[in-house]
Amino acid sequence: MRKPATVREDERTVVDFACVGDVKGSIQGFASNEFGVFASGRVTLTGPVERETTTNRDGFFAFDDVPPGNYVVGLCADPGRVSVRQGSVAFVTVDCS
Repeated sequence: MRKPATVREDERTVVDFACVGDVKGSIQGFASNEFGVFASGRVTLTGPVERETTTNRDGFFAFDDVPPGNYVVGLCADPGRVSVRQGSVAFVTVDCS
């Protein structure tokens, strides 16, 4: 939707923008085990949406375009828990030692 905003010469005008709709966030994380980083680990995401990914060689993983809500990040016996807010990045560390 477009709305006009008129600004006269030598004036300043504040224009507020509202973001409406489905604003998603993301989850980034790091996994480790008793040997250091947990490379090539299968990570599951359970919550408002369910997804799966694999850790890279540095133990890093990410889930993008995640709707806001509470999630469980599964990789080992003690899963990580994280909350995602609209438009934000949530970080979680999973220790599988």
